[in-house]
Order: sequence, then structure tokens, then C-alpha cells
Amino acid sequence: MSNELKELLIQVITSWQVIGVTVVLIIYLSLVFYVAKFHKVSMIDAMKAKAKSPKPKKPKKETPPAETEGAPEEAEA
Repeated sequence: MSNELKELLIQVITSWQVIGVTVVLIIYLSLVFYVAKFHKVSMIDAMKAKAKSPKPKKPKKETPPAETEGAPEEAEA
């Protein structure tokens, strides 16, 4: 690269406008990722709380025990 191009790049990179916009973008992105992380954690907590809530239990149907013929218990009785 030529010396003129290097000097121009240095001047552009070190200008106050570029530095200011860079700082603002970094702060903005940090805030966005913080809010996204906070929202994700609160969603997970809400899902855990919903999962922990007791569900109404259905009454179990009583089924008679299966009768087995020739079982030793029945033969002795």
C-alpha cells in the first residue's frame, strides 16, 4: 500500500467521529445482549415455575388383579 493510503486510513480510524460511533455501538450491543440474556433467564424461570405447579391428578381406575391358575398361593388356601 502507498504511504498516502496508510496516512489516510490512520486519520480516518483516529478521527473523533469514528471513535465516538464505535464506543456508542459497543455500549448499544452490550445493552442488547444484556437484555436478551435477562429475557432468556426470565423465560426459563417462568417455564420452571410452570413445570413445578402441581397438576390435578386423575383418579386411578381400579383393576382387579389378574387371576392366575395353579399359583402356589391359591393351591394352599
